[in-house]
Amino acid sequence: MDPTFSQLRAFVCLAEELHLGKAAARLHTSQPSLSHMLKKLEANVGFVLLDRTTRRVSLTTAGEAYAADIRRCLESLDRAQRHAGRLATGAGSILSVGYIEPAAFDLLPGALAAFRKEMPDVELELYEMHAREQLAALRRGELDCAVLRAPVDDPELCHARVHIDRCVLAVSSNYVVESKAVSLTEVADRRFIVYAARTGTGLLKATLDACEHAGFTPEIGQEATSTPMLLALVAAGEGVAVISKALSIIPRPGVQFLDIAGKPVLSDVLLVWRRGEETRAVSALLKCFREVGEA
Repeated sequence: MDPTFSQLRAFVCLAEELHLGKAAARLHTSQPSLSHMLKKLEANVGFVLLDRTTRRVSLTTAGEAYAADIRRCLESLDRAQRHAGRLATGAGSILSVGYIEPAAFDLLPGALAAFRKEMPDVELELYEMHAREQLAALRRGELDCAVLRAPVDDPELCHARVHIDRCVLAVSSNYVVESKAVSLTEVADRRFIVYAARTGTGLLKATLDACEHAGFTPEIGQEATSTPMLLALVAAGEGVAVISKALSIIPRPGVQFLDIAGKPVLSDVLLVWRRGEETRAVSALLKCFREVGEA
């Protein structure tokens, strides 16, 4: 038999708690009932999901993979129900939008304000995510569109440029400079702090291309998975970093931001959506982002 949604929700809850009593309390049921439900789930799927002892509950390898996939399925189901519920009551649709951190400083405020005026009945759900996370969420149907850096090479996805991001150089406050603009060749002998490729390759590619144009290959010192970590490494003197100018708006202790002299380091910011699913809301959001990005 196919698993029921009650069984699946119970399993995900236990996977999060890894404690039968806590999971039963969250689900407002008894431990024996929860245990029976999970045994029925295992019988339905045909493999063991849980390792049970008298003291603890843990997931099998299959159980860990199953929990991750089922959690996403349940999130999609909940989102579908909210969406349909809003439409049924005349409240309008929901648009789920992912975005990279720098967009929150320059693009998002203006674009979302314009979108609210143009489509006031559409509820926006916003999620800050790395570029690779956004692309994966788009393919799974968990996002309707995403704001991230080029490149995007996927035949299942469409994209349009909404902004050209100008980058600056982040260096330690101890770095002595004579002007607020330096060329990349002036820091060619220093190590570069970059975003880890697993988060996205847009700014990494822009950095490598700019250094190549300047006539050198940068030595990569550290890889960071977040902007706070990247700037902390810069402040500690671990190296220099090329980042979005939008992030330089907020002062960071131990870090100074310098313009890049010579050829500017640019990075295209895109709006991405699934092919064949450019709804009125997506089209309106694209228009708003382009207007703000061009301004």
